[in-house]
Parts: sequence; C-alpha cells; structure tokens
Amino acid sequence: MGLSQTFRDQLNKCISQNAPLINIITWNDYPEGHHLAPEINHNFGFSVLLNYYKNLWINNTNPYSNRDVAIAFFKKYKSSVIPNPYNINVVNLGTTNTNSEDSIEVITILPSAAQLTVNGVNVSVPSGLTTTRFASIAGAVTVTISRNNVVSKTFTTPEWITNSPLRTDRLTYSFDTEFSDYWNTIFGSNTPLYSTQYAQ
Repeated sequence: MGLSQTFRDQLNKCISQNAPLINIITWNDYPEGHHLAPEINHNFGFSVLLNYYKNLWINNTNPYSNRDVAIAFFKKYKSSVIPNPYNINVVNLGTTNTNSEDSIEVITILPSAAQLTVNGVNVSVPSGLTTTRFASIAGAVTVTISRNNVVSKTFTTPEWITNSPLRTDRLTYSFDTEFSDYWNTIFGSNTPLYSTQYAQ
C-alpha cells in the first residue's frame, strides 16, 4: 500500500467523485495480514486518517482543526533484509514501490505551518494534510512538531526499525500523536499494549 499512500489515494478519489458509499472490506481481516483495524502494529494511524477523510467526505469540519497531528508509518525492516530464522517468502501481487515502502512516512495535519523533525532531520511543513518521507534507519522513530523552537507535539514509537528481523513481518507499523486520546476513549485507564519486539 506504499505505507498509507494507497489508502489516502482511494479516499481522496471517493471524495473527488462524491462516492455515495465507502466500504472498507479488509478493515479487520487479521488472518491475511492486510487489515487496517487498530492493533499493536497499526495502532490508530489508519483510524486517524479515516476520521479525517470521513469528515471531508460528509462535508464536516476537520476533526483535528484545533491541534497539531502527526502520524508515522513504516515497515519494521527494509524489503532487502532477510529475516532469520523464520523467513517466509512473500509474493507481491501487483507493483510494489520499494522506495515508498522502505521509508518512514509522516503525515501531518496542522492548523498552521510548522517544523517537522524526524530522527534529527528537520523540514518545514505547511498547514493542512502533508506527507513527508524520511530514510528508514534502524532504531526508534522520534517525531516532533514545533514552531519558533517551541515543541507542540512529540512522540517516540514503541516499536523500532531493525536490520535483524527474527521473522517475516511486512505489516505497516504506525504510531501517532492521537494515541492516548483514542486509547483512553476506548479502553479507559487500562495499560496500553505496544509492539516492542525490536526495541532495546
């Protein structure tokens, strides 16, 4: 899916063509690994995007218009890395853009322009929804939004990127600034569950 690219492209097309219905068929198809539902790999990244696009689709206001939002999407390891000891051959159906899959994609939804810093790399991003890609490097992914050197939002992903995966796992990992709000709304004070297989 190019991390979140295909998902966003399809939702944009639904909006531009004024689709009367949007049906997400594989929202919870866990056994085949192409689900989008929240769990310890996807967390709430796709949910945050769906909430944003759903409101555009029905002509509601941006649900995040009053705050900065950032979502990181990435694979736990690059496509050229061979898992060991459990390597299951993955057959791609269709064309896969390895450049986009082998990157860290950060989606920002901002009320005004800001600085986005990912693992020490700093770029300017405009207001609205913006996609920015960064190099996939082993280790944690730290995302920060700031203005005039004042930090607005920041997070470090519980799961890390690795160069030594133990098993085949081509799920897209995501984490975002909205995690706590979504988790607390659904699960209250229960301790969050995270994927931390490759974290130190």
